[in-house]
Amino acid sequence: MVQAIWGNPVIDLLRVQFPWGTADASMADRPSEIGDRIVPNRIRVHHPGIDGQPSLTLDLEVVGGVPQCRGVSIVSVDDGREVRPLDLDAVKLSQWVADTFAAFAFERNGVAMERADGGPTGQKQDLAAANEFQRARRGRGARTINRQLIQEAAEIYKKNFSSSPTKAVASAFGVSERTASGWITRARKEYGFLPLTKGGQKRI
Repeated sequence: MVQAIWGNPVIDLLRVQFPWGTADASMADRPSEIGDRIVPNRIRVHHPGIDGQPSLTLDLEVVGGVPQCRGVSIVSVDDGREVRPLDLDAVKLSQWVADTFAAFAFERNGVAMERADGGPTGQKQDLAAANEFQRARRGRGARTINRQLIQEAAEIYKKNFSSSPTKAVASAFGVSERTASGWITRARKEYGFLPLTKGGQKRI
């Protein structure tokens, strides 16, 4: 389990190691909320350049609730080849921005913000987070967690009660099962869209 500790003077950066390079997130600033996830405001991605390939650096930032790329640097390494048009074509900004922020995404669990796996992108919750960030980048904005959404989640839960209802909610909204479970808990306790559990047994 990995916990986020923002504003800690001892921990300045949180690093994710990718097969092709690294990404460092600033832990000094207040994080941003995008949908139902918490992400650092600023991330620097660095691909060092291998076998004479140019190095790549991306400066990513959350602006107005939208994860964005604010800077790109492609530089020839010592004794490496020149920067070519194909290097620019290889930069898939939209995908990389979403996937990188997904690698740092945390979900609220009470007062803590934590990741269950702490692993790189490719995990189920990373995919759900990347989908949410792509939504924000397409201009649809991050999802608002309100009464209407919780009610919709409760209806999906009821329709699929006989077979993995929480998974059905997660799939319908493109979120992790832990997030879907949290919504169902709110549907029971906060809004009364579903009856409270009795003796640990789920009810609809």
